[in-house]
Amino acid sequence: MDGRQGHQPERRAQKALTLNIAQTTNRANGLLSSQAGLTLIGSTLDNTGGALSALKALGIDLSAALDNSQGLISGEDILTLNAGSLTNTAGSVSSAANLTLDSTGAISNQGGKLVTDGALNLTSTRLDNSQRGTISGKGLLTLKTGNFDNSQNGRVSSNDRLELTSAQLTNSSGGSIGSSQALTASVSRLSQQGGKLFSNTSLSLDLNNGQLDNQNGLINAPGALVLKNVNEVLNQNGEISSAQAFTVNAQQLNNTGGKLLSNQLLTLRIARALNNVKGMIAAAGVDAVVNTLDNTGGTLTSRNDLGLTVTGLLTNRDNGLINATQALKVGAASLDNQNGQVLGGTSLILNATSINNTAKGLINSTGTLNLTAGSLDAGNGGEVSAARDMTLVLNALSLNGGRVMGDAGLSIDMVGNDLNNLGGLITADGQLTFSRLRDLNNQSGEVSSAQSFTLSGRTLDNSSGKLISSNVLTVGATNLLNQNGLISGWQGLNVSGNRLDNRNSGTLSSRSGNLVTTLTGELLNGGNGALVSQNTLSVTADSLDNSGGILSSGTGQTLTVSGVLNNSQNGLIDSGAGLVINANALNNAAGNMTAQQDVSFGGSSLDNSAGNLSSKGAMTLDLLGSLTNTRGKLASGGNLLLRRSTAINNQAGQLISQSLMTLNTSGQLDNSNRGTVAANNTLTVVASGNVLNDADGLIYSQSADAHVQAASLSNVRGTVQSVGALRVDVAGDVNNQNGRIIAQGGDLNVSAANLYSQGGVLSSLQGLFTASVTGVLKNGYDANRQGGVIQAQRLNLTALSSFDNYGGRVSARTGEALINTASFDNRNGGLYAKGLVRVTGGNFDNSGDNDGQIAGGQVELNLSGALNNRFGIIESDSTLAVTAASLDNQTGQLRALGGGGATNFQIGNLFDNRNGTLESANSDLILNAGSFLNGGGSLLHTGNGTFDISTANLTNAGGSIVT
Repeated sequence: MDGRQGHQPERRAQKALTLNIAQTTNRANGLLSSQAGLTLIGSTLDNTGGALSALKALGIDLSAALDNSQGLISGEDILTLNAGSLTNTAGSVSSAANLTLDSTGAISNQGGKLVTDGALNLTSTRLDNSQRGTISGKGLLTLKTGNFDNSQNGRVSSNDRLELTSAQLTNSSGGSIGSSQALTASVSRLSQQGGKLFSNTSLSLDLNNGQLDNQNGLINAPGALVLKNVNEVLNQNGEISSAQAFTVNAQQLNNTGGKLLSNQLLTLRIARALNNVKGMIAAAGVDAVVNTLDNTGGTLTSRNDLGLTVTGLLTNRDNGLINATQALKVGAASLDNQNGQVLGGTSLILNATSINNTAKGLINSTGTLNLTAGSLDAGNGGEVSAARDMTLVLNALSLNGGRVMGDAGLSIDMVGNDLNNLGGLITADGQLTFSRLRDLNNQSGEVSSAQSFTLSGRTLDNSSGKLISSNVLTVGATNLLNQNGLISGWQGLNVSGNRLDNRNSGTLSSRSGNLVTTLTGELLNGGNGALVSQNTLSVTADSLDNSGGILSSGTGQTLTVSGVLNNSQNGLIDSGAGLVINANALNNAAGNMTAQQDVSFGGSSLDNSAGNLSSKGAMTLDLLGSLTNTRGKLASGGNLLLRRSTAINNQAGQLISQSLMTLNTSGQLDNSNRGTVAANNTLTVVASGNVLNDADGLIYSQSADAHVQAASLSNVRGTVQSVGALRVDVAGDVNNQNGRIIAQGGDLNVSAANLYSQGGVLSSLQGLFTASVTGVLKNGYDANRQGGVIQAQRLNLTALSSFDNYGGRVSARTGEALINTASFDNRNGGLYAKGLVRVTGGNFDNSGDNDGQIAGGQVELNLSGALNNRFGIIESDSTLAVTAASLDNQTGQLRALGGGGATNFQIGNLFDNRNGTLESANSDLILNAGSFLNGGGSLLHTGNGTFDISTANLTNAGGSIVT
């Protein structure tokens, strides 16, 4: 039958119409219509541009093809269409009731419409609904087909449920498959690039181990979303979402730029790779187990808990975000979080073999954080932080420019391995705990806590770094490097180990507490290194090099060093209270050591060359070796006691005490070349060796007595002086040539084998000078013919061998001058006393070209030898008594000016007064001599008493004798 226009354009029936025609053509506006039902049975139907309609049931049963391109098949009741194939390009098949399409072949609905107000049931071997094709039903929509192409804005919709079964489903380029009620789909593969698959209630998609390609597409259901048997999911820039929980279980998932969204739990089970580059995976809860995850620039987030297990590599770099509002638990073989963020809410648990958190990567929890990893690298601005307690268990930690920060407690367990905090920051407001740490590299880094903490390891390198506790800090290391670094415990600092290198402006400090450093090896603190405490400072070490460094304490300071303590080269040791030092040797050359209270040092030797060692309190030094103070200053405000030493070298140096001073040495004291030993109170020097005080050396007591005891004293051009009594006891010689030994307010007592004072001064300005010399006493000219001076209020001088006063001056200003010597040389010299001058000895030579002089209130010369007074003067203000073996007074003068008493000469042999003068105003004059020569001489007795002289001597004397 041909119903084309021009043939039979219309076939209308008022009643049910049944057509059984092998081939029906109803093209070009042809019309087959029934006011009741219509049944068409045949082989083919060509309805291109034609129309078939029925007000009642419409049934088409064809064994071959049905072409309805641009045609219309419409039923106001049910419509059943069976055909070998259906082509509905731009055509329309519709019904008011249920629509059944059953094709043993393909159905092509490009740009066409398959619609019904009832249920729609479509079966075919292949279905093409592309090119804006529409398959729609208000009731249940059931599609069973082979490959299904719904691309290019194809539309499949149901106001009820939709059940779809196909082989490959292509829903790309604006394709849309949706239902108001549940949508169930079972396909071998879904290609939905730019398409939509959705339900207003629930959606179930079974891929039968095929691929789900949702690139730029949408899979959505507000209710349950079920994805079954998925091999691979491609969701680049696509969206798979549900308001309820759903699971994605696939071999791999590519969500680059895409979205996986759920308002409840989202479960991911990806056997291989999950790619979420710049994608978003978000849900109320997330439970993900994947082999590898690339979340570069992507977001994996949960409003509640998030559990993520990655058996391989987890990449979260370049603004990648993994976060949970509540608990976040992440496990991975390795985590690359460079410039990424892993954020936990109430807690964060992170386990990985290796973690790269560099380039400003952030691992943070607003609650607790527990991180376990083989290695963690958070350098270059990386951060690991928590608002509550944080625990890190690591085999390796590198923070090169990164930071680990805890607002509460922080525990780091290095499992016996190293921590690299180069330029990094480790800080906690709460308790900071390190355990099983081997080596720490904190160069230019910071480790700090508001609470007390302990840091122990093998090697701690804090060069240019900071270790700080606002409370007590305890640091222990075999080798501690702190060059230009800071180690500070505000309420106390305890450092222990083998070796500490604190040079080049390194600092150990305690703001308000004690600083205790205990080392078995060396402490290097030179080059402006500093150990500073506002409270006590205690250092114990095998050796301490503080050359150019600082050791300072606000209160007491104790330094205990087995070997050498080197404080040279402007080193500073300063104590706000006492200073106690014990060391084998103390080198303070050009150094500075001060204490506000007492100083105590015990050790082998002390070198204070050009240095300063001072205390405002007492100072006690106990040396098994020598004290070297050349050009140095050693001063105490209290008593200064040098208990023992083997030698003291104080050339150009100063040993000063504002109170008592006692110096003991088993060797020599060298105080020459402007050296000073001075005390404000009693000064005692005891040396088993020599005391050298030459060349402006000064040994001085400013307000009390002084005592020098030595093997010998060399005071050439030096000064030994006291305000009180001065006692010099030497077993050997005292060399005071051009020197000064003076007791200003007390007695002077000198004991020596020999006393050389040519050109020098021996004086007691207010008291007695007693000299006990077993050998010679020389007080005469020096090399420049400057005579010595012996002066006191009273004199008691003993020089058992001889007394050389050639050109010298001996004077007792208010009392007697008592001299005992075997031989007295007073040529050109002077012997004076306000009181008695008594010389007991052997020979006395008072001659000289400038006249020797003896003058006193009374003169007694008891000599066993000769008295030579040629050109000399012996004058007494009272009586004169001379006993001698002989007396040579040629051109000499003998005078007794007193009006009473007697002038008594007992001369065993010759009394030679030729050209001499003997004058006596005493009452009596007694002259007993073996012989008397007075030729050209004068004997004048003006007294009123006896003139006793033998007749022989008187007769043969010659000269002038007047009585």
